[in-house]
Amino acid sequence: MAPNTAATNDDVLPQATVLLVEDDPSLLDGFAELLEMEASRYDITILKAANGQDALRVMAEYTPDLIVTDVNMPEMNGYALLEAVRQQPQWVHIPFTFLTARTTAEDVARGRLSGVELYITKPFNPADLLTLIEAQLDLTLRRRTQRQHSAETKRRHMLHTLQHEFRTPLNFVTAYFEILNDSLANEEEDPELIVEYLKGIQVGVSRLMQLVRDLILVIDLASGKARQPILQHARPIDDVGNLVRQVGREYEAQAATRSIEFIYAIDDKLPPIWGNPATLADIFSRLVDNAIKFTPRDSQPGSIMLEATSTDTTVRVAVTDHGIGVPTAAIPKLFDLFYQHDRPQLEQQGSGAGLTIARDLIALHGGHIEVESQPGYGSTFTACLPIYDPQVNQIKGKVTPQAPAQVNLLIVEDEQLLRDGLRDLLEAAAGESRYRYQVFSAENGIAGLQTLAEHAIDLILCDIVMPEMDGYTFLQQVQLHADWITIPFIFLTARNDEHHIKRGRQLGVDEYVTKPYDADELLGVIEARLDRHFAIEHVEATDFQQLRQSILDLLGPRFIDPLNIVSNHSQSILHSVESAENVTDLKASLVAIDNGSTQLVEMVTDFTLLVELKTRTKPDDTDRQTNLSTSVSALLGDICDRINRTAPPNQPIIQLTANADTSVLASNSQLLELALRRLITIFSRLCRPTLTPCLQIHVYGLENHAIIELHVFHHIFSEQDIDQIQALFTRKDLAILQNTLFGSAFVLINELIVLHGGKMSIDTTAEDSIIIRIQLPIGEFAATA
Repeated sequence: MAPNTAATNDDVLPQATVLLVEDDPSLLDGFAELLEMEASRYDITILKAANGQDALRVMAEYTPDLIVTDVNMPEMNGYALLEAVRQQPQWVHIPFTFLTARTTAEDVARGRLSGVELYITKPFNPADLLTLIEAQLDLTLRRRTQRQHSAETKRRHMLHTLQHEFRTPLNFVTAYFEILNDSLANEEEDPELIVEYLKGIQVGVSRLMQLVRDLILVIDLASGKARQPILQHARPIDDVGNLVRQVGREYEAQAATRSIEFIYAIDDKLPPIWGNPATLADIFSRLVDNAIKFTPRDSQPGSIMLEATSTDTTVRVAVTDHGIGVPTAAIPKLFDLFYQHDRPQLEQQGSGAGLTIARDLIALHGGHIEVESQPGYGSTFTACLPIYDPQVNQIKGKVTPQAPAQVNLLIVEDEQLLRDGLRDLLEAAAGESRYRYQVFSAENGIAGLQTLAEHAIDLILCDIVMPEMDGYTFLQQVQLHADWITIPFIFLTARNDEHHIKRGRQLGVDEYVTKPYDADELLGVIEARLDRHFAIEHVEATDFQQLRQSILDLLGPRFIDPLNIVSNHSQSILHSVESAENVTDLKASLVAIDNGSTQLVEMVTDFTLLVELKTRTKPDDTDRQTNLSTSVSALLGDICDRINRTAPPNQPIIQLTANADTSVLASNSQLLELALRRLITIFSRLCRPTLTPCLQIHVYGLENHAIIELHVFHHIFSEQDIDQIQALFTRKDLAILQNTLFGSAFVLINELIVLHGGKMSIDTTAEDSIIIRIQLPIGEFAATA
């Protein structure tokens, strides 16, 4: 029962669902009637519950957009209901309004500190209650829309990055292979050209191999699988400075092509650390590579500084560039897998895995990374590693990352003394608070907007009466900005009359605190709002992390085999070009490259399309053909003809029998054709030469369905082959993917069949064959499947 917030015309109201929880039946019915009859901006659906337990039962079936609840109720009171709801990730975003007769200052303070969005006391003015609920719905639905938009933007960015990073190097492999093959077909034997083409293949393979290995390493680091292999080679290292210099020298030639020189500032006597030298070199290499990558090619001659210093407990290796830099708001995202700052404009290479790996490898050594950056001036990435004490054979106190991420709090207040007082209060609370505050300040709304544009702010504390732009206008401007609407906003003002409090609430302020304020209560309100804000952000971050993991789960070591085939054979040809006696020798050697690159194309196609399907991202509009009638018989006929043309003369691999020209409504005929082609190709490749077709395909109609039966004869398979085929229908996705021959292809086929409302099954009861059966809806039935 999620609301539809986008009205199709001026007469259609956005929908919202409100759960009312009240143990007094007359009050419950009265609240419901008020909202249903008097609401002016929403078409409200009312859900009712008599207490907290009853509310949870209702929510198991319906998810409301807002909960309005009493506090005193039998079985489960309002506070217990609030706690129960906030513990469920799928409900954490739902706002609460307490509507209660508890009116003492202590009760009101407890309510505000609980994290409830509104605390309204009885008796209440019905019109005011309705206004406050509508304002709460306004803010909630706008914030939800923005979060959904942000999540979709990140998802599309991630998919674009993957598509680009897999397909670009693959294009190197396939394009240069075709050129090389064509040149040999035309008997062009220029060794220099052959070497150039082979190097092009090698460039693509190397980049693709590095991408796959990086992503597999990300998986191994996250699962803990990488820990033992890395740390078993760890030892005391007392020459960290030399290690840093070696890494720098390896990159000097690459940096010189961009007019960048390296400057070394390495202490002569650095204390030892404990670690794996190869892994540490990898960490430093990734930081240096990142520094080069983000230094524009058209910039003036610049430099990258490699520093190695120490403190009482750590060795600090810093890489400083004078490149583009990143804004403060982007720094926390730099280590997220698949994130790249401003990629559409910069078009730098890479999947965004480098910094993710560097961070996790440093953590494996008990350290952490610090980042300082300023747009237009450059960045410094510092690897902080714990010192090893050889006297006691242990690390001097494990280095832990900084205390929980600091909170950036913006104070907008025109009185300098009040700004300073609030800053002092917040900084003094750092020792006792759950948060460590970095305070930014502005003298009015205009200056506040400028600060928001420059820094990632987590909470805004704002006065109302200010020159140039007052608090009300500032709040409205903040809520108009997509990146700022989710920031908690608290009014801290001397305007304590009901009129101004009501106006602030109507505009969507999260809290309204009046001066003079109680310092402890103000700090408690700030913490409660931050807790709420970060709880929602945590759920969103967890959802996106699960999305990233679902993508990584589709990847596996099976990519490495065809990569190695292409790499090894192209390298072998590269070394033997001059000794090749004729074109025939080279053509024979190209067969392995062709086989490997064909397998790579299929794997990358399967992987990228599976990512789109698994993340519920639809194919591009340019590829989608919605509900077009597609002849299954015609599709299969074309597929079988193409495969049979590659078979020996008079020995067709596949025999097709169509009892009817059955058509289905395909949402995308190209994807349906891909699924059927990939399925038939899998089994045709396993066929052994026989005097009769090894595959028979029958097509017929049955009860509003098109039935496709693929008969695969037993005698062409080994027992192991048959076991693998049967396993494809019984194992879960991740287990199927371990089948290096066609696991990912089979998962893709099944996803595409399901996408078209169909299903796939296996029948092993026949004496001479395995029957793969696909059922697809036809006619009007397909439109509702």
